[in-house]
Amino acid sequence: MSKYLFLLLPLLGAAFATAREHPANWIEVRSSRFTIVTNSNEKQGRRIAAQFERMRSIFQQAYPQPEDDRESPVFVLAVTKKDQFRALEPGAYHSRKSLPLHGMFVGAADKNYILMRLDSGAGNPYPVVYHEYTHLFLHQAEERMPLWLNEGLAEFYEATEIYDQDVLLGQPNQQRLMLLREEPLLPLATLFNVDEKSPYYTEEKKGSIFYAECWALTH
Repeated sequence: MSKYLFLLLPLLGAAFATAREHPANWIEVRSSRFTIVTNSNEKQGRRIAAQFERMRSIFQQAYPQPEDDRESPVFVLAVTKKDQFRALEPGAYHSRKSLPLHGMFVGAADKNYILMRLDSGAGNPYPVVYHEYTHLFLHQAEERMPLWLNEGLAEFYEATEIYDQDVLLGQPNQQRLMLLREEPLLPLATLFNVDEKSPYYTEEKKGSIFYAECWALTH
């Protein structure tokens, strides 16, 4: 976890405390595994909790863990306005060139936070659920992997489609495919050395090709 993400932990903790102190504006929804705090409505909160639980079930079936593995609590802060999200996201993403974020995961030893946007500008919120849960799963599994693979797996599972009886994984992403056809690819040596401070991770133009190539290479 990078230094600026580490600094986000007390900020997110304070945000949850503030939300709970003003229940007129915020609601809390709990499932067996997740606590959702949102300034949307209860129906939306329950949908988010259900999507997290279903994604958790998918990962448990795909990657069984030892029964004595203990999972840390997961707190999800789902905000309805872009400016509320920006007040909590790292400052590195505040410039005009920055890659726009719709969600982020911050993990610690005893608890985990997921921050996500619900406003219409962020689009369908559930791919964010799947993406950030992948980061959460990899963090809890203590899987040490390079950034490109961590993000590539998150991009792969982001395309999950969950139905009543079926689940589709790794669906084609036409926007990614189009970008890869139109833009020159990063040399593998560059891709493999991108870290969380790199412009390929934080800037919109460079970050877009980084994420697209991570997605394709993971496939």
